[in-house]
Amino acid sequence: MKESNAGWSLASELRRLVHYGWYWGPVTRVEAEEKLAGAEDGTFLVRDSSDDHYLLSLSFRSYGRTLHTRIEHCQGSFSLYSQSGSDGYQSIVELIEQSVCNSEIQFGPSHFSYLLKNPSVL
Repeated sequence: MKESNAGWSLASELRRLVHYGWYWGPVTRVEAEEKLAGAEDGTFLVRDSSDDHYLLSLSFRSYGRTLHTRIEHCQGSFSLYSQSGSDGYQSIVELIEQSVCNSEIQFGPSHFSYLLKNPSVL
């Protein structure tokens, strides 16, 4: 499953994120909650984590509430905090895309299926 990552670096992986509408950068937990307030269940955004032990956080709507989880990076793999026992994914983009796909299969299209588009991304 794991492919060679020649030329890969964490810094380049993080720079890639600015090209994705779901990445909002340095947004606090409170700001994420404000942006997601009233949005449909399944709406989400990825933001820089306010915790120095983590790089990113995922904020999302579920059952009428805004929830948050951390994105972990360990030994070259990315995973959601709640999935830390899994193999993880080679990129943040792969993690997000697979999470959207998995949530649609498990819960239907109303979970993790709507990104909150960052207006600064073309």
